[in-house]
Order: sequence, then structure tokens, then C-alpha cells
Amino acid sequence: MSVAARTIQRLAAVSIRSAPSALRSTGILSAPRIQIRLTAAFPIRATHRAYSTSSPEGTIAGGAAGKLLPPDYLDQAEKEVFEMLADKLQPTRLEVQDVSGGCGSMYAVEIASPNFKGLTMIKQHRMVQEILADKIKGWHGLQLKTKAE
Repeated sequence: MSVAARTIQRLAAVSIRSAPSALRSTGILSAPRIQIRLTAAFPIRATHRAYSTSSPEGTIAGGAAGKLLPPDYLDQAEKEVFEMLADKLQPTRLEVQDVSGGCGSMYAVEIASPNFKGLTMIKQHRMVQEILADKIKGWHGLQLKTKAE
């Protein structure tokens, strides 16, 4: 048994011992112990899609004058965000993902652009927010990671 599995087992035992005796006697608390053991033995697979990536090797070649092209797996809304940022900032790397579960209320954007050189992170974020201002009005949130390249 691995160190992590033993630690999880100890934590489960401590939480069960500290529970009220009525719950222990009904057997309600035995299920979490089994679930924790199974989780340690069989890690849960990710239930969400990883960031949509577009690497310079894979997307610049097809674009005009080094322009990034959106990957095929982006949905329509993600493509619109991608294209807006690609047109204005000429990024060397750009990743866009709808992290709201597909409803379009929250997006994660990672962007690297030479236009960010010499700017603080706040100014870089403001540049992106100004480009996406009309879209952001209808969103719940935006996760931004910017980098000068």
C-alpha cells in the first residue's frame, strides 16, 4: 500500500471515529471509507476537457503572415474569442476554452504576444479585456494568463 493510500485510510478512520455513534452504528459512515480506498486505488479520471491549445508549430503554418489559426476542436464561441485576440494582438501562443461547461458564461484564455513587451501584467490584461469588452458584458467571468514574448 502506498504512503498516500495509508494516509487517506488513516484520515478516513479518524473522521469515522470522531462521528456520532448513531451514524457509526447505522453503517452510514462505512461507505466513505470504501470510496476513499477505491479512489486511492483507481484515481478518478478528469471529467473536463483540457485547455484547447494551439501551438506555433501546428497553427502558424496555415495562417497568413504567421497568423495563428483556431484549432478545429474549438466551438463557435471559442473560435470568435480566438479570432478577435489573434487579429488584434498577433500572439505567438493562444489558448481559449469555455470553462463554464459549455454554456458560454466563463472563458479561460492564455495568450503570449510580443505586443505585451514592457507592459505590466495589469496593462496586458486590460488590453485583452478592451478587445473582448462587448463579449465580457455577457459573461460571468474570465480567467486570463498573459505573457510577453
